[in-house]
Amino acid sequence: MTDNALMTISQEELDAFAAEMGASAEDLSGGGGSFLPAFKVWSEDDDEAEDAPRLKGKLYLTGQEENVFADIKTVRFRPLTHTFQWRKWDKENQVVSNKTVLIYSFKEEAQDEKGTVRCGKPPSKELKDNKALQELYKDITTFRIIQGYVSYTGKTKEGKTVEVKDVLASINAKGASFNQFDEEYIKLLPAKSNLWDFETGITLSKEKNVSVTYWVMHYVPDFATKKAVTIQVFNDMKELKSRIEATNKAIRKKYFDAVNSRSSTDAGMDAINSVVSGRPGKPGLDDFDSLNDDDIPF
Repeated sequence: MTDNALMTISQEELDAFAAEMGASAEDLSGGGGSFLPAFKVWSEDDDEAEDAPRLKGKLYLTGQEENVFADIKTVRFRPLTHTFQWRKWDKENQVVSNKTVLIYSFKEEAQDEKGTVRCGKPPSKELKDNKALQELYKDITTFRIIQGYVSYTGKTKEGKTVEVKDVLASINAKGASFNQFDEEYIKLLPAKSNLWDFETGITLSKEKNVSVTYWVMHYVPDFATKKAVTIQVFNDMKELKSRIEATNKAIRKKYFDAVNSRSSTDAGMDAINSVVSGRPGKPGLDDFDSLNDDDIPF
């Protein structure tokens, strides 16, 4: 894992990489995908039996041979990448029906698979005080995706103690948990440092909104101890960057396919409409209102 390769990367190479990733403290202040295990809160209800383990509200890693539930006091997370993505959820079919490219900053255009941006969701400033609009787009969620190393001591459902060490995983923050990483880690990064220079502890707060109980993830960074970027760490960072680029390439292909398909359809409709209206271009409603039987050539 990260301690095996003791050689470190030169600062010049790291600076160049940080510039590409938008991962310096300065870049982050201005401002993927689900190909890793998720580090998330277990939300299933506990067994009602008295001797059953109390697991609801504990952090764990998905996709493992067996679930290991973290002792929250031992959790350490070292972030390596930080992106945003919009996803549209098809409730009827229980699938993601559209998603955007992974962007490093909100200054980038979040193109999606259907040929629109942000899965069609308006900017947050338009949604902020408009409950009706929020309801209309409630199936589209903005995620903050933080990928990095997760370490902790935990127990399985059967009570066996397991050490989890430097497992690459993803924290997919949304809703009430969306802003915490920005407020509690990114904005506090020391000047001239990078996202991956430090580890952070993680805590959870239990919140309730009417009848819905949920957990919000918080960050307790250790900025006193700068972590070395070893060969292994740097290779993992490059691999994550490569996966993000591959994901975005596939999504952008679908984006341009959808745009071109729509353009072809619009061009065909323009041709039909120009015949109907007797002149080039799209007719407006007034054009159709003024048509009579003698005007229609077919």
